[in-house]
Amino acid sequence: MNHASLIVQAHKASRSTIEEVLASEGSDATAVTTLADARRALGKQRFDLVVLDVKLPDGSGFDLLTEVPDAFADVSVIVTATRADARTVVRAMKAGATDVLDRPIDPDHLRQAIQSARRNREPRPTRPRSAEIPGDKPPSPIVGESSAIEQVRDQIRKIAPFDSSVLVYGETGTGKEPVAEWIHHLSSRSNGPFIRVNCGRFSESLLESELFGHERGAFTDAKKAKPGLFEQAEGGTVFLDEVSQMKPELQVKLLRVVEGHPFRRIGGTNSIQTNFRLIAGTNGKLLEAIKSGAFREDLYYRLKGHQIDLPPLRERGDDVVILARHFLQRFLEKYPRDEIPLSQEAEQALLAYPWPGNVRELKTAITTAAVLCEPGEIQVVHLPADVLWSGPSTELAHEMPKHIIPLDEWERLYMKRVVNWYGGNLSKAARSLGISRTTLWRKSRTSTEDS
Repeated sequence: MNHASLIVQAHKASRSTIEEVLASEGSDATAVTTLADARRALGKQRFDLVVLDVKLPDGSGFDLLTEVPDAFADVSVIVTATRADARTVVRAMKAGATDVLDRPIDPDHLRQAIQSARRNREPRPTRPRSAEIPGDKPPSPIVGESSAIEQVRDQIRKIAPFDSSVLVYGETGTGKEPVAEWIHHLSSRSNGPFIRVNCGRFSESLLESELFGHERGAFTDAKKAKPGLFEQAEGGTVFLDEVSQMKPELQVKLLRVVEGHPFRRIGGTNSIQTNFRLIAGTNGKLLEAIKSGAFREDLYYRLKGHQIDLPPLRERGDDVVILARHFLQRFLEKYPRDEIPLSQEAEQALLAYPWPGNVRELKTAITTAAVLCEPGEIQVVHLPADVLWSGPSTELAHEMPKHIIPLDEWERLYMKRVVNWYGGNLSKAARSLGISRTTLWRKSRTSTEDS
């Protein structure tokens, strides 16, 4: 399998080391030195791995991650930094990085990070049809016990066997892709490929090339012919996420494919016929796009063979805590250590927060808390500031004292956690906190005397 990687590094020695390691791992690497060049590269080509430095001549590498988060939905990102401190690690994890490495780059550490990222991206192996057991289907990847999510699971079980298109509605982070993948695995196409495409992360020309393929010489960078994802999806399922962002000119071509017409690669003359199931995802802006004329109404009805509406996390009640425990278990499977329970106060804080980023935001919050907490249970102080300061909901107002910590206590616990992170080294902890060693010592002494 060919891998394409993007190196975003201003430091020459780091670029050289990364290029050598990627070459040894069988990856074609493109190297750039600025954010501007990285943006252009991401707009022209599809990458499965980005090795991104925090410090660049025209800004921070985090700017690239935060300005277009959906562009990295299916890309592994390894962040590099000079002596990465706890703050950098947490920020990188929140932004979706798979690993954080210190500069100068250790080739063995980089190689391990690349291999780990690839293992996490590999699709689950499919079983030969001869080995199939009737009725033996994968368990639902949709975690939760609320009536709203149980209705979604029931709907998926009913529509999966039928080969019609499906339109999945849901706010960003509600889990549209797991829904699409489960439909695929419950269908008669489960032994075929499952291919996902985020329409929002490609320019129009690149998205067309990704979907339909191109012939050699079709455009400047087309050095060899490339089959499109529609061809590669033969006998399987294609999931087009954020389909509302597809440009009208490309919608016409997609409509013909959905209607069963053959298509041609860009620059090609041969007609290609393919057979796949199409599932589309949208965050709810599709109807607005239809009203404004930005999305074809006839394509909308073609995509809407069946419709699934995913509830936002704020409407799923106790599923928030169930999901939090699920993500903790996933964390422990990847990084074995003692059990990490949630304190009652932390659970109440999680339930009080509206989770605008939905399940995706909750996963990041829990993973970060698991990294930062000391041995023992997760306390309120380990949760992100947004959760801490969102305020209790009306239903939880009478329980405010259970999960409100005085500011000086919060500060003391946080400082203690950072000092422990650095093995008791006050100088490193103070530098990470952005205060002097004397200030850290004074506040620690005051907190100790007051306790």
